[in-house]
Amino acid sequence: MPGSQKACEIMSGPGSEPSDDVWISFVLAKHGWSELAIQAGGERLRLCISQVFTDAPLMLLTLCRSILENYPCRIALCDEPGGHIIEVAPISQQDIGARLTIYRVEHPVSNFSIDTTGGKILAVNANRRRLFAQIITELWKVHKFLSEPSYKSGRDVAFLHRDLRALNFAWDAHPTVGPSFLR
Repeated sequence: MPGSQKACEIMSGPGSEPSDDVWISFVLAKHGWSELAIQAGGERLRLCISQVFTDAPLMLLTLCRSILENYPCRIALCDEPGGHIIEVAPISQQDIGARLTIYRVEHPVSNFSIDTTGGKILAVNANRRRLFAQIITELWKVHKFLSEPSYKSGRDVAFLHRDLRALNFAWDAHPTVGPSFLR
C-alpha cells in the first residue's frame, strides 16, 4: 500500500449512524505470514502481517475483547518493514457503534510501537455487533481449521483456543452485542 494513499473517512460525523458496510477477512497463511483484508465504503485494504513481529490472532482477539466490552484499544500489526495500527473506540452516546481507524506506519519495525500513529488510511463508524462478529468469526475459522493436520502444517502458531472459546461464551451472554451464532 503506497504511503501517499489518502485517508478514507466514512460516516465520520459525530452524530452519524454506524455503517453496516464494513467487511473483514483474516487468513493465517503458512510460514509466518498472515493477511487481514478490510473493506469499507468501497475502499479495500490488504494488511500483511509478519509472525516474526506480531501474533496476529492474539492481536485480533485483543481487539475483539475491546469491542465486546466497549473500551478503546490500539493494536499493532507489523509487516517487514512498517505495518499498521488498528484503533477501535466507542462512539459516545451510541452503544451500537464503534469507531474503527487504521493507520499505515512506514517505519522499520525497530522504530514501530503501539504509540506510533502513522498516516490515517481508513476511519469509519462501524456497527459494533457486526464488527465484533466478523473478527471473531475469522478467528473461529482459524480455530477450527487448526484442528486439521493438513491446515496446521507450515503454521507454527500458539493459537489461544481456550481464550477464543471464553470470548465466544461472553459474547453469547452479552446484552447488546450478543448472542453468539458460533457453535
